Amino acid sequence: MNDRPRSNLDRIKRDLSHGILGEIRLTDRSGQGSTIYVQRATLSFLDGSTLFVTEYTNKAGMIEKYY
Repeated sequence: MNDRPRSNLDRIKRDLSHGILGEIRLTDRSGQGSTIYVQRATLSFLDGSTLFVTEYTNKAGMIEKYY
């Protein structure tokens, strides 16, 4: 466990809005959606790159593992 809170997708969208292509999709690479204990997101950027977020959290909302 790394004791970090889950990523704030709204802040990521605000801070990187100049480079994000479209909306943040709330699914990961596999197409699975987020749940109460798993946050998944896909961000596509104007340069053609993609960021996939998968974070497993505990009841306190702290990240247990991520990739």
